[in-house]
Parts: sequence; structure tokens; C-alpha cells
Amino acid sequence: RQQATKAQALYVLGDLFEAWIGDDDQSPFNQEVKQTFRQLVDSGVPVFFIHGNRDFLIGRRFARETGITLLPEQQVIELNGEKVLIMHGDSLCT
Repeated sequence: RQQATKAQALYVLGDLFEAWIGDDDQSPFNQEVKQTFRQLVDSGVPVFFIHGNRDFLIGRRFARETGITLLPEQQVIELNGEKVLIMHGDSLCT
């Protein structure tokens, strides 16, 4: 957590956790995840989120409560002056 507050941005590319989380989950674990994202966003670090197969239930409510930005399945970002395609790894499975 301490290192994350020094980042310019955080990109979560799905399946950050070995658990199912989503908008309707009120478990203590999910509440801790929400609080951690909120604290990071409030510290000035934007958090961008692409769904994976375990966290596909995260939606607008979760984003609103945490301040994260939901991204489409594939997104092009600029990283160190280069355009980079980011996505969840399952998108490449054939």
C-alpha cells in the first residue's frame, strides 16, 4: 500500500484476488478492498480497472464507491512515451 501511493497511476488488469468480488458483495474482504482503493484514489493516485473472470461483477456502484475508473476489455495507454495495449490475459486464450 505504501508504495502504491507513490505511483502515477495503478492499472488493475483483472483477477487481482483469488476471490469473487462485486457490487453486491458486502463481505469484510470486499469492504477492505473498497476502502483500500478509496484511500489510494483519495491520495491522488488514479486507479484504472479492467475486468477479469473473477471480478466481472464489479460495476458502476463499486467504481462510484471507490473512485476507480472502469476500462473496456482492451485499452491503449501511453507509457513512457509509447502506446501500449493493456488487457486481461484471458482475452488471449484461444
